[in-house]
Amino acid sequence: MMKKIVLIALIVIGSILLFVIFILYNFPYHTLMERASDLLRLQAGVSLSVGETRYRFPLKVVLADVHLAGVNPPLAIEIKEATVRLGLFGDNLKINGNGYRIAGEGVEAKGSDFELGAAMQLRGLGGSTLFQAVKAASLVIYRARVERLFIMGFEFSSFIVSEVRLSAEKKDGSLVFRQGSVKSELFLVNITGSISENRVDVRTAITPTEKFFRNYSNLGGMLASFSDDETLNFTIQGDFEHPTVTLENKTRR
Repeated sequence: MMKKIVLIALIVIGSILLFVIFILYNFPYHTLMERASDLLRLQAGVSLSVGETRYRFPLKVVLADVHLAGVNPPLAIEIKEATVRLGLFGDNLKINGNGYRIAGEGVEAKGSDFELGAAMQLRGLGGSTLFQAVKAASLVIYRARVERLFIMGFEFSSFIVSEVRLSAEKKDGSLVFRQGSVKSELFLVNITGSISENRVDVRTAITPTEKFFRNYSNLGGMLASFSDDETLNFTIQGDFEHPTVTLENKTRR
């Protein structure tokens, strides 16, 4: 009797798995991408296009030739391939991408691999904005080459960013940074603060490396006039689309 119960249970479970796989394999992902594009355009002013979507066993979707474009500020992101995995618990949205390029007015960079994770509120998502639905988010970029970068009117070119790690958790309606670090050949960046749906309150500390001073020795005197420890501290505050960037000038002792 027990063997029959176990056998019936295995048949039922197997049938359910086959049905789920059948649904995932035949799901109209192109239509889903169109709806996602409409949502991003309406809520974030970002356009999305995907060249190809395909199912990957067991619970993954592969997106090829992905293009994201924002208007304010002008920014374009191209991704050769991204694997999306949906889950039910924890970080229920995970994206592993490779072959990306970022281009905008103040930056141009490209790299190979990145990981994006988010804990999303799935229930009642239709009545929420994207920001309201996110409970936590993280981004890891392992290596990228920056062709050009503008900071405070200065241009830096042709350097390697070895690692970017960002993670934030929702508290009192704002995403608060738990970790924010950028490691590159020219400078190290530490990021703290929070981002709400309409406002930003972020602080960044930029510490130049020895290579920075070798390559841009003419900027050493300027840094010394702003900071006694060669670290530049910026605050980024105000409206999310048009924040105010302020350089905190330390008083030398």
